[in-house]
Amino acid sequence: MENNNSILDQIFSLDQPTTVSQPELILTEEQKKIVLEEWNRQDGKSSIESLCEIAWPHMNLDGRTKHGKLIKLFLAQNGLKAKTKTEYEKKDVELTPEQKEYVKNNPNMKAVEIASILFGRQCTNASTETKSVYAYQTELETGTPYRREIESEEPIGKYTPPNSIDKICARINKYIDNANFDFKNLTSQQKKQCETLGSNLRSYRLVYQMNTYTSKDDRDLFESTFISYAYDKPDLTREDNDKTIILATEAVIAANKLRTIEMLQNEQERSINETQRVSMAIVDSITSATTEYNSSIKRQQSLFNDLNEKRSEKIKGKMKEAASVLNLVEIWKQEDKRIKMLKMANTRRTKLKEEVDRLESMDDLIVQISGLSEEEALN
Repeated sequence: MENNNSILDQIFSLDQPTTVSQPELILTEEQKKIVLEEWNRQDGKSSIESLCEIAWPHMNLDGRTKHGKLIKLFLAQNGLKAKTKTEYEKKDVELTPEQKEYVKNNPNMKAVEIASILFGRQCTNASTETKSVYAYQTELETGTPYRREIESEEPIGKYTPPNSIDKICARINKYIDNANFDFKNLTSQQKKQCETLGSNLRSYRLVYQMNTYTSKDDRDLFESTFISYAYDKPDLTREDNDKTIILATEAVIAANKLRTIEMLQNEQERSINETQRVSMAIVDSITSATTEYNSSIKRQQSLFNDLNEKRSEKIKGKMKEAASVLNLVEIWKQEDKRIKMLKMANTRRTKLKEEVDRLESMDDLIVQISGLSEEEALN
């Protein structure tokens, strides 16, 4: 019986979970040594992942594991801090010899345009790719590998509209050939045009739109388009002014699209010369940009026609009103003249009547000798 019980105890003991104590994870002296050696070899730029690989090879550990946290703790105890994958590390992009050659061959292109072509994506002025291109352009210009700060995304300073007659005249003369607005000798009509234009240039919507542009060229094109249309039209309504702002905006859009098309065509030509192949991606981009350019031109033409037609109708209405007034004046003048002549005739008739009455008071003989009757004398 005792033997049976001992057997049963052995069987039941097999079903019970067995706990195995895990050894405490620690860094050995050897591991500490190789971690510090790797840290010094990398000049403090080692990552947690690389240090884990040194201490525990082939385990693919990172900073989220116990091993990684142990490495962090060890480094912190020694006043050190390693980078993790979640920490952003800003890196400069090195241009290849082919990319540098392309930059050399296109000295008139902007850095952001070249970067967008070379790296196959839409870059901005703040992109590291654009900064690398800009730095190389600067090196080509100065002859030394000197890096300047890239152009800011925002233009330097906010747009300041002209706030005096002399500045408004200077702005008109800048964009309009043969305008010759002399602020010291303005006609009454020119003065009114300058005052109205200045008010329109100071409108919130126009100033806001100007401040959205990141280049001086775009600002100048927008301002020149607006002034070219509006400077000699002081009768523009608020609605017309808003449409003129849209017209100027479309002019900037079209110019940028045209520049993009030219840039893509140059890139296509370079690709054909180097590889003897046509890039379908560039072809699609050119087609898309051309469609957008044509659409912008059509919108400009539509706005221009709409503004001119409405203004023409408004001017015709004013001319009709003026003509009606002139007709009334002319009619009034004619009526006044007719009344005056009638008054003169009545005055003359009255005087003649008085003379006839005087003659009637004379002897009938004298009247008969004269051979005149009263009726004949009056008429």
